[in-house]
Amino acid sequence: MIHVVLLWTGAILIAFELVARSPHPLSFLLLPFYHPIHALVQKPSLSGKPLMVGYLVLMGWLVVRVLLLAVIAVMSPVAVALMALWVAGQFLQYINHEVNAGYQRGLTRFYPQLLKLSRSLRGTSFPSMTDAERSEILRQTRIPFVAIVGLALLISGFVLLWLGL
Repeated sequence: MIHVVLLWTGAILIAFELVARSPHPLSFLLLPFYHPIHALVQKPSLSGKPLMVGYLVLMGWLVVRVLLLAVIAVMSPVAVALMALWVAGQFLQYINHEVNAGYQRGLTRFYPQLLKLSRSLRGTSFPSMTDAERSEILRQTRIPFVAIVGLALLISGFVLLWLGL
């Protein structure tokens, strides 16, 4: 049973990381609600039409508007659930940002030792790059810690499933 929990949790953490990489995760989650809301706001143009045809178009628009309001009222729990998922994703991204900030502080603190180690292992490491360029690349590196934790949970879940525990 524990392997199922690990597999689901790992998959959810990886999915949150993938959704967070899109430019507007909230718009991605609320995309199914765009067309009904847009249809409610947009009023049909009645200019240049005979009075009876304009009246029928307006009445049809009102009927569709009422039906769409009913659909939105039924779908509002789904929208609330999607918003809760978005808030949870934002919290996970905040955690990821803070862990990355701590990682960057650790890198800048231990950068001279890492540079010495790198030079001793490779002779002269990356001769075409200066120390400033290397440190800038290290500063810009963003590690997806949430997805790494999700991947670790997935692997451990598969191992437990394989072992039959």
